[in-house]
Amino acid sequence: MATPAPTSGFKSSMRTRTLANGDIVFDVRYRDEGKQKTKTFDDVKAAERWQALLAVSGPARAEQAIGAREESVSPLTVAEVCRNYIDTRSGVTDKTISDYRMYLRRYIEPAFGAVPIQALNEGDIAMWVTDMEDMGSAGKTIQNRVLFFAAVCKYAIAKGYIHRSPVTGVRLPDTTRQEIEWLTPDEFDFLLGYVPPRHELMIATIASTGLRWGEVSALGPEDIDLKRKTLRVARAFKLSPVKGLQLGAPKTKSSRRTVPLPEELIDPLGRHMSRNRKLVFVNTNGDPIGHSRFRIDAWLPALNIANGQPAFYDHVHNRPVKPRPGGVWDRPVAEVPLGKYPRIHDLRHSHASWLIQSGLSLMVVQRRLGHESAKTTMDIYGHLAEEHSRQAATAVSGLLSDVFKRLK
Repeated sequence: MATPAPTSGFKSSMRTRTLANGDIVFDVRYRDEGKQKTKTFDDVKAAERWQALLAVSGPARAEQAIGAREESVSPLTVAEVCRNYIDTRSGVTDKTISDYRMYLRRYIEPAFGAVPIQALNEGDIAMWVTDMEDMGSAGKTIQNRVLFFAAVCKYAIAKGYIHRSPVTGVRLPDTTRQEIEWLTPDEFDFLLGYVPPRHELMIATIASTGLRWGEVSALGPEDIDLKRKTLRVARAFKLSPVKGLQLGAPKTKSSRRTVPLPEELIDPLGRHMSRNRKLVFVNTNGDPIGHSRFRIDAWLPALNIANGQPAFYDHVHNRPVKPRPGGVWDRPVAEVPLGKYPRIHDLRHSHASWLIQSGLSLMVVQRRLGHESAKTTMDIYGHLAEEHSRQAATAVSGLLSDVFKRLK
């Protein structure tokens, strides 16, 4: 009975056949330039590998790959070498290993996982990069995947599987940092009106303190001093793909800090913390709020409605998406769209911009945000400080206008 090819692409089918002497063989049938062709194998794994090669590369490239496999010192495929590389990594985090496995499963195996490692060439990698660009992947994301595969190839060279890396000389896409969607205080107030009421205080806390998501989601009642009107950042949640959300130390030593709270937050936080709970902000089950779930269930729908779109909508590709069970929305869409789609982390950036516009120095901003280096603060917000300095010069011009007249 014929079976379909294991992957989409170049079509083929496989049929099991018994020879006169009782041996079982496997026929892979496919069409090449309009002609029906059959290639026979005495091993089902070899037949499946041929189907995978056909699906990815077509007959000519598959024949070349098979030839290289037969001549190779090592018959390992790209996917097999990738797995070996991942399994031998030590001293890396669970998150890194999870990313590596995701790169292999989602992006490498469908492209050329079945190709013998020795048969891969620069053209294959260049086409892979182009395909990822066409699919809309960000430059930095593509670079991370290619750098991972470059490390795999370096490992393959050390093992003697290949003599030269096919990644060498391949053009990588632009990795310009994604632009920050700065919000004015009025724009934030407008957007907050579309956030589910039970999350309003948490989002307002992020915007008014500049905390990172991992920091605000890890706040305990003991971290908020209502009398002194301060908030202490002493821990943060980090996501481990193996262990899930893990509570640990903040991002850096400088991230441990005490942040003065706005007067207007004191009473709402006091009422909110009157309930018996280990964390200040929790989901409906009393558990920590996960960033990904919150983003999909609450943040993206809020952005859509604030921009005049249905709650569950993909504004990038201009199409509706399937509603999430946890996302319940009953408010009408905005008549006048916000015109921006900020990330949750952009609230932290917006907070910093408000501080600078209020006349505070970059050093104060650095300490409030918990940056390890002043350079980090300068790289992100230096241009805002320069604009504020120009405004200060204009203000001085007005204040000292009579003095300057004397100088003429």
